[in-house]
Amino acid sequence: MLFMLGICIGFFVHSFIRPENRGFVGTQAIRQMGFTFTNPLLECEIGDQSSFHEITSFREKLQAVVDRNITTQKASHISIYFRDLNNGPWMGINEKEEFSPSSLLKVPLMMSLYQVAEKNPAILNTRVRYTATDGESTTQNIYPSLQLTTNQEYAFQDLIERMIIYSDNNATKLLSQGITEEAFLHPYNGLGIAPPVLQNGEYYLRVKDYATFFRVLFNASYLTREYSEKALKLLSQSEFRQGLVAGVPDGTVVAHKFGERVWGDTGEHQMHDCGIVYYPAKPYLLCVMTQGRDFSSLTDVVSGISKFVYEEVQAQQGKK
Repeated sequence: MLFMLGICIGFFVHSFIRPENRGFVGTQAIRQMGFTFTNPLLECEIGDQSSFHEITSFREKLQAVVDRNITTQKASHISIYFRDLNNGPWMGINEKEEFSPSSLLKVPLMMSLYQVAEKNPAILNTRVRYTATDGESTTQNIYPSLQLTTNQEYAFQDLIERMIIYSDNNATKLLSQGITEEAFLHPYNGLGIAPPVLQNGEYYLRVKDYATFFRVLFNASYLTREYSEKALKLLSQSEFRQGLVAGVPDGTVVAHKFGERVWGDTGEHQMHDCGIVYYPAKPYLLCVMTQGRDFSSLTDVVSGISKFVYEEVQAQQGKK
């Protein structure tokens, strides 16, 4: 077993949604207002597990979207997790399937660094030099538009921004080299998530498990409010726009992270996008993980699901 501390191309496994829980499970929450990206939880009262109105039609229609994409061979596997972030009801489709997260795990690495920075803010000013030998050996299929310059020094905060906004693997590698194993694993251990450990050269996760990182950022229940805000603001600036963002109206804020991978021996592609869609007064968490034969089809699947969910939320809010 090998802890993946070199680059953020790793995976995790955790306990899951039960297959029989197909409706929304609801809670009522009181939250602190006045923040842009977070909505810190002050008090939570767990309600009964009754279905909300329209939930059956919502899930059935969403399942139909998934089935249609599978039938037309735009994707071979699709997994979805949705959660109303105001009240807490969630739903999942094929949520027990496992996927390779790849760059998705740049988010918990950022959380590790910010957790250290809460006690030692100076770490964000730590400067490291990028050299040719630091170049990423793993193929990055979607290249960052802004790349590191050889022999130039970068502060950790700058590297974090490049890792999240541009999904730069080289920035990720430099950051992972500057953090201890204990700090790296803290988000996993602190949230009760099995750490990213390689077994037989692979590591996989399920969609609801990964969504936990976005949930705790929104609730500001792992990092402080200030660092949770900072993290989500960076995620809202991601230059990748072909997935969740492409499915919502222009100007809609989406704090998200994508991940992609290709298997050279089989030609299989995976494309995922997970994040928070800031629908007015009704922010929600949507994670979509897909597998198929090409990125173009898979990004269309993700954006189509994002569009469907946005329009469904809009309809339920009476703004058709």
